[in-house]
Amino acid sequence: MTTLTPLGLLAIALSLGIAVEEWLAPPLVATILLAIVTLGLLAIEWQRQRWWGVAALLHVFALGALDDALARPRAPPGLLDGQPWTVTARVVAEPERALGQVHVMLDVEEVARADVARQASARVWLSVGGEPLEPLLPGDRVRFRATLRAPRGFAEPDAPDPTRRLA
Repeated sequence: MTTLTPLGLLAIALSLGIAVEEWLAPPLVATILLAIVTLGLLAIEWQRQRWWGVAALLHVFALGALDDALARPRAPPGLLDGQPWTVTARVVAEPERALGQVHVMLDVEEVARADVARQASARVWLSVGGEPLEPLLPGDRVRFRATLRAPRGFAEPDAPDPTRRLA
């Protein structure tokens, strides 16, 4: 039987912190406060020479969550407010067809609402129920109206998605 090394325990704590942050998606401020509190706890336990190992694992857990929260790109304020936008974009890759839907990777050029247009630079993944009216090829320019949402987990553009690959 093998035992966990201290490095193995740290790796598990870091991985759990990342996983919990992905699952719960707490506000960035809460994640920062958790890291500060666990750092204070670590300092106290180090001085007392008692539960400092457990405090170190908790702090590494908090650092994993903080790292994941800071790595996530943040959308500009107002872009993901639940209201529809008119988006102008270019097709990046061949559309993928799976389970009655077409998924198209797009590079956004412009977003508009209420006759106010703004230049934008982002990559979005558009899901269309059924086939588009015209065949889409890389380089085509498209305009559509949609409510934009932030991706979570493996919905990130360019992230591997085993379900789509199997389909």
